[in-house]
Amino acid sequence: MEQLTVERSRFVSRTTQESWEFLGRAYGTGIRAHGEVSTLPLSYDRLAAGPLSWDGAVIPGDWSADVEPLEGLLVAMPTAGRWQVQLGGHDVRLAGTGVVLITPGMPYQARATHTAMDALSVSPDLFDTFLRDVHAPPRRTAFTGLTPTRHSDTHLWAMTAAYIHTTLTSADLSDLIVGQLARLAAACALHVFPNEILTDPLPADGSDATSDTLRRAKAFIEDNAHLDIGLAEIAASIPVTPRAVQYAFQRHADTTPLTYLRRVRLDGAHTDLRAADPTTGTVTAIAARWGFAHPSRFATAYRSAYGVNPAVTLNS
Repeated sequence: MEQLTVERSRFVSRTTQESWEFLGRAYGTGIRAHGEVSTLPLSYDRLAAGPLSWDGAVIPGDWSADVEPLEGLLVAMPTAGRWQVQLGGHDVRLAGTGVVLITPGMPYQARATHTAMDALSVSPDLFDTFLRDVHAPPRRTAFTGLTPTRHSDTHLWAMTAAYIHTTLTSADLSDLIVGQLARLAAACALHVFPNEILTDPLPADGSDATSDTLRRAKAFIEDNAHLDIGLAEIAASIPVTPRAVQYAFQRHADTTPLTYLRRVRLDGAHTDLRAADPTTGTVTAIAARWGFAHPSRFATAYRSAYGVNPAVTLNS
């Protein structure tokens, strides 16, 4: 299991041209800006880990910009000022708070006045991989709206984004944890923002959901639980569709493949805790190795499974 270092970067500028050139490089796109950022400094902070990045920016002044298409998925969360986005026939105007989706592959226009915002980005490769978890054969989804349709979904995105940000800033990160965070962001985006994605089962899904599929899926999970795997990788190892794997677990084991994966990882952490030297090993490091980012949540799951705190196992 690889440990990942969160890359932290900060930029402050009082020069309008320098500011826009930097933002274009940061998002890997072209920006044609109009208006002044003002004499107040533009500030930008980024946390980046693998397929995820979290940005916080303060852009004073009254400005507008034509932005070339982004490669990845970006969800912007203005926290101050006024912000307007025009993309694909949609016109979104936010004042102070809100959530707006910038979809990949489409140019857009933005206008803002004294804006502060946070933004969460997911790489296109990760988003495509996640789609293979929920749809076979894989294809890009088409988002049909840039804002959540329900207030509760806005709150759900805010809570999910806050959890991801907190984990990026405070946890011992591994590639397994970052992969799970990125999948969480993609899943939440598909739930929150209106989209078109094929959900009808394929004819082979039911016939492939056999006990042999279950056996082979379990074997793959048990051999690879220490890696960043999801439903797509499990299904490809057999090979059947992701939905067939889900049906097989439901039909023959009364559980889900990801629930089984989580239990195997918990068992892996249990084995490592028993084998570790308590003078050098820590519960936090062992939990992170198996994809558990937050020690308190890991401890709750561990107590439920084994009846004791993980620290007791480590020190026994």
